[in-house]
Amino acid sequence: MKNESFMLKLSFYRSQAQTEEIIALMRSLMFFQPKSFKSNRKDFKRLGCKNFWEQVEIGLNCNDSFRASLEALDPETEVYNRLKIQVSSATGIVVIRFTIQNDSIDVCAKTEKVINDFALNHHILSASLRSRTERDWNDDHNLENQWKRHPELREIKTMNSAMVGFADPEQFAGHTHFHKGLWFGCTYEMWYGPDYDRYIPLEKIASFDDCSEKEIFENGTVRIRMYDSYDDFSKSESVRRAWAFRHHTDCDSAADYWTEEINKLIVAKMEYQAEIEYGTFPHGGMCLIKSYLDENGKPITKSKAVKVHISERGTDGKSVFQEIVEL
Repeated sequence: MKNESFMLKLSFYRSQAQTEEIIALMRSLMFFQPKSFKSNRKDFKRLGCKNFWEQVEIGLNCNDSFRASLEALDPETEVYNRLKIQVSSATGIVVIRFTIQNDSIDVCAKTEKVINDFALNHHILSASLRSRTERDWNDDHNLENQWKRHPELREIKTMNSAMVGFADPEQFAGHTHFHKGLWFGCTYEMWYGPDYDRYIPLEKIASFDDCSEKEIFENGTVRIRMYDSYDDFSKSESVRRAWAFRHHTDCDSAADYWTEEINKLIVAKMEYQAEIEYGTFPHGGMCLIKSYLDENGKPITKSKAVKVHISERGTDGKSVFQEIVEL
């Protein structure tokens, strides 16, 4: 498929990689010559940053949310290349994305090697690789466009929400869910790392055999190539496989559950200045929550607290350890 664009989305906890490793990863994905860069932070000039990579380094080392991107847009040829990094302070997840035109290089093969190497040496959450055409085929909300792409359908369901009149992606086998760095779905190529096990058990993912290719790394990471080729996504056999994968892993239910749980944690953090960390902790927990309390044990802002409630949560979201420490 000539002049196709490819899209990568890679997520991992900030604690799983050093700053220099993350920058090296991004540099290894620089398959284009950038012409500009953007950032959501306005203080880089004051901090003395001279280039994009210095901004990324400072952004990764701060405790706040951060995003920045390198871009190359050519309106005449409609080529749009972008490499973007985003860090969420709410979840502690780093997300690296790119959209790149496949012209003279084999983007899929080069990207696959980069992600394989990184996933083998780090505990990632997930990664997905697909063509932009596949993305539009499944996740585009534009009703008119979807009618053109799916003339075989008698009906295209619309969103039952504030987005009335927009196509509902959930009727398409390759649709995806993405919230605060967590990815759920099915597409051309997918990686699921050890840290994803708390959301969908890796054993369940690894037991799915109805795919073009499957590989299990030494550290437990599972790589699945769902179709034989990136442009096979619309074939009936590919659609059948995608639905089979969704039913096998129950990824849509997991997406709904974890979206709600993360939103609860974010609200708790905003209201009571709770500190939330993700990773592996001494008592087996995967999430550490520090809630600040007053003398009566009621939630209060950190600056006025006299004690802190420390809790570790396991893979099922339940507490595995808790204690109250006087400040």
